[in-house]
Amino acid sequence: AVKAAEGNPGKRPLNQNEWKPRPVAPRMPAGLLPEAEGFWKRVAPLLESAKLLTEADGQAFEMMATHYALARRAARELRRSGALLVADEEGVLHKHPLLQVYRDNSAQFRQWAQLFGLTPTARAKLSVPEPEDDDDAFFDD
Repeated sequence: AVKAAEGNPGKRPLNQNEWKPRPVAPRMPAGLLPEAEGFWKRVAPLLESAKLLTEADGQAFEMMATHYALARRAARELRRSGALLVADEEGVLHKHPLLQVYRDNSAQFRQWAQLFGLTPTARAKLSVPEPEDDDDAFFDD
């Protein structure tokens, strides 16, 4: 589906028997972090309307939402502490551990987001048909 949306850049024959799950958003799982829930509620409807989120994508979308939430939490804690460096027992300064948490989860989020077409470069490669507009039916003869 991604190759077709990208215009089949490799020009190899597309799989005509590819499994196509229904383009219905999966149910949001219980127990998500609050930031992940908010992400799910904002982004899932957008992807569902573009037919880029299917009933089979629940676990992948959950991972993306969780990485988003963890990166946001790390960023919030860094802002709250105001420190990019922390001292160890000997007083030697080191990078704040939350910087690595932020970096790791941001990188993982970006990888998942690219798979779902949620970055500018990923979107530029997709060709999603516009929804049909029924407003013109009024003018049909």
